Amino acid sequence: MTEKPSLMADGRVGTGVVASILGVGTETVRRWSLEGKLAAVTTPGGHRRYDPAEVRELHRVRAATAVKKCDTCNWPVDDCKCPPRR
Repeated sequence: MTEKPSLMADGRVGTGVVASILGVGTETVRRWSLEGKLAAVTTPGGHRRYDPAEVRELHRVRAATAVKKCDTCNWPVDDCKCPPRR
């Protein structure tokens, strides 16, 4: 997250920006909003806007709990059967 996210006039970010920051699709962000995992404010036009601080916190939590995957087979490293790299 080296670039500053595109902030809306109200200081919030849109679904596409959130998806890009978190490395997920826009439908995943919308689903998380509906499930209450990520709070959103809906504009009069029906667009969801998210608090950048909450997005950063979710990013931090996801990074801390992410499972390391093998570069070769993409399985979790603990379950990978690939030969060790030299």
